[in-house]
Amino acid sequence: MNVQLAGKQVIVVGLGSSGIAAAELCLSQGAKVLGTDVNSLAQLSSAAKLLPITFVTGGHAGVDFESGGSRCRILQGFVNSGIVTCGGSGR
Repeated sequence: MNVQLAGKQVIVVGLGSSGIAAAELCLSQGAKVLGTDVNSLAQLSSAAKLLPITFVTGGHAGVDFESGGSRCRILQGFVNSGIVTCGGSGR
C-alpha cells in the first residue's frame, strides 16, 4: 500500500514512543501533524516536545471516535487521516 501524505493533515493520537515515530514518519513524508495525548504538554517526553507539530494535550477534547467503524472525526476541518498509537497507562 502506497499512502501519499504530502500536503495532508494527519492526527496522531498518543505521543509515546510509537506516536513520536508515527509523527516523524508523517512529517518526513510532508504531512502537517496534530498530536494529541492525555498527558499535559509538561508531562510529555522531551522528544515529543521537540516535534514540529500542533499539540492538543491534557485529554482528547474535540476528538470524536465514531463507534462501529474505522472512520474518526477529529477536530473537524483539520484532519485528513488519523493514526492511533497504542501504549500508555490505559487511562
